[in-house]
Amino acid sequence: MKRMLKLYLGGTGYYVSTIDSSNSDMYVLTRIDYDYQQCLLKNIPCMYLYVPFNGLDGEYNWQLRFKEYKTKEKEIIDIIKEYKKVLLICGLGGDSGSSLYVYISTLCKKLNIECDSVVTLPFDFEGYKRTYYAIKALNMGTVNNVIPIDLTYLKSKFPKKMSILDMFKYIDYLIYECVKFYEENDVNSKELGVNCYSKIINNVDESWIKQIHKNMMEVKNGII
Repeated sequence: MKRMLKLYLGGTGYYVSTIDSSNSDMYVLTRIDYDYQQCLLKNIPCMYLYVPFNGLDGEYNWQLRFKEYKTKEKEIIDIIKEYKKVLLICGLGGDSGSSLYVYISTLCKKLNIECDSVVTLPFDFEGYKRTYYAIKALNMGTVNNVIPIDLTYLKSKFPKKMSILDMFKYIDYLIYECVKFYEENDVNSKELGVNCYSKIINNVDESWIKQIHKNMMEVKNGII
């Protein structure tokens, strides 16, 4: 069996740009048409999940979501069954990312596949609802080790005048660095999240932002 699959879930959203398309041991499950098209353009293996909005009085109907995912379960199993471990990468708090996190981690447990995750937790200004569903997903998911990236905490480390859009661009790279940290320190340890915080997330400062900005400019200008 293969060692590990990196599985990006949900809207995939802001971190599509950081995915290394040369890595064959990764896959994207998305419900966003734009992200799906971006994956196709970059030759990133992906599956488009058409999941219509099903909110009722502001609540997420996860049972209906799980029913929708069930129709794709055979294809999803074909993707993950060859791996000893699956690393879930997603933003929690939204409807699709949170429900997929629970569904896929439960499916991994059913198939006796180890499952870990790197996830983002919502900004405080996104409201109670998204925070509630992020915590609910963490509690319901059958994941061994979690590296949580708290966006509210990160916001305090960015310049006050930085726009939310720009923040997400830097968060792209932070997710990338956390996933890379996981790959380089792939051990079954409950301290994994703590270690990632101390070595990467806590080191987000002005010099880190400047270095990432330099990297983004080099990519934009075709230098790297």
